[in-house]
Amino acid sequence: MQQGIESVTARVRVRVRVRTQVAAAANTQLTWRASCARQARLSNACCCILPFVTDSFSKFLKRCGTVVERALTEQATFDILKDYSKGATSERTHGSDQLHKLLRFYDPTWCGDRAITDVHWSPHYPELLLVAYSASGRGQNLESALLGAPAAGDAHPDGLVLVWSLALPSRPEFILYSQSPILTARFHEFDAHLVVGGSYSGQVVTWDLRATSLPVQQTPVSDAAHTRPIFGMAMEGTGAAHALVTASTDGRVAWWNPRQLLQPNEVLQLALAQSDNDASGGGLSVSCIACVPGETVQLLVGMDSGRILAVAVHTHSAGVQREFHGHFGMVTALDTNPSKAKALQELVLSSSMDWTTRLWSLRQSDKPLVTFSHDSYDYVCDVRWSPVHPALFATANVAGDLTLWNVTASLDTPVTPPCKVSGNALTKLAWSREGCRLAAGDVTGAVHVYAIAEDMALPRHDEEHRLERLLHELTS
Repeated sequence: MQQGIESVTARVRVRVRVRTQVAAAANTQLTWRASCARQARLSNACCCILPFVTDSFSKFLKRCGTVVERALTEQATFDILKDYSKGATSERTHGSDQLHKLLRFYDPTWCGDRAITDVHWSPHYPELLLVAYSASGRGQNLESALLGAPAAGDAHPDGLVLVWSLALPSRPEFILYSQSPILTARFHEFDAHLVVGGSYSGQVVTWDLRATSLPVQQTPVSDAAHTRPIFGMAMEGTGAAHALVTASTDGRVAWWNPRQLLQPNEVLQLALAQSDNDASGGGLSVSCIACVPGETVQLLVGMDSGRILAVAVHTHSAGVQREFHGHFGMVTALDTNPSKAKALQELVLSSSMDWTTRLWSLRQSDKPLVTFSHDSYDYVCDVRWSPVHPALFATANVAGDLTLWNVTASLDTPVTPPCKVSGNALTKLAWSREGCRLAAGDVTGAVHVYAIAEDMALPRHDEEHRLERLLHELTS
């Protein structure tokens, strides 16, 4: 009898299982039919809408989306809940409080495995930041990042320049390409729509932000101009008459009309006397350049050998006039003091792979006035004067440290302890035009933007006088 009961129970279980499966199949079929009906209705709706979606409407939607994104991220820059009736504090900040990280520009789609080769704030729109990147696959190699060599077998364009906005940190505002890696780039000083860059191939390229992502102009590869990588670029003159200056490792300095890049207006081949001990045998490899404020006939050139040259230009006696000796490694950056005081415009900062930063006077000795030691054996990759504070400057090294110095406060120690921006090497620095923000790029393709405390960023009323007095003491 027990066997009969078990047989009946088993048959009942089988029937229940079959009915359950049939019901599930029926529900699945009903769900599929409902889904098909919804898709058909959506398809019909899209067919009715799509004919009315024109290019202008698509651009309108994209523009509106960008405006909404900017509005949503505005609170990162301004505190919308701030109570101004409570007044502001007058206490001075100290130490690490002097630097406050605002945001980080990084998009793995574009920046992944690319090192930053240049950073430049827009002179027309204070929220825009231009960033040039090395070829893909060079992000973790410092030497390759500094040289900007293209990666073998990469099918994508090696040159990449992104324009970021403080109001839209999640993605770049503009994406610009070139076939050759871009080693130096900047906004046009007198045209808000143009971006110029110097490439690994020796070509100068120009983009128009109103056009496509590809260059609208580029120089031909010719012996009449540069034939090797361009590491130095500057713009001199005024809005009425200006020129683009470029310098390359082929030892040439060229002046261009930014509107017409078919051929340079002037080319100067740098050379030293044959009696001078130079490994290049008279030829010079340029690593960076700087224009002297108020000077139209002089240019500063940094070399791979560690030399700094004062070069006469636009004259019958054009060529190397003076040499400044002091560095024992490649000069990675040169920057002239932006002060309007004539006596201070002769001050020049240089950074080098010999682990030091040095202060020079163009009209005094050919030896450095001050050598700033960083208490480490790390290459110093960049140095930049503050655009508003005549005694304040920043340095960046391969240890990922960002350091602020004030020469009127101390010649031995920085005014802030080294700020660890990144665990990777920093390659480039750029001050915002108002001097309250500092951007630092690293070898992984990330840009870190810092806000600087107002009491440090802005000069005292007698700052220029104090610096002139210090300069007199150092040179007497």
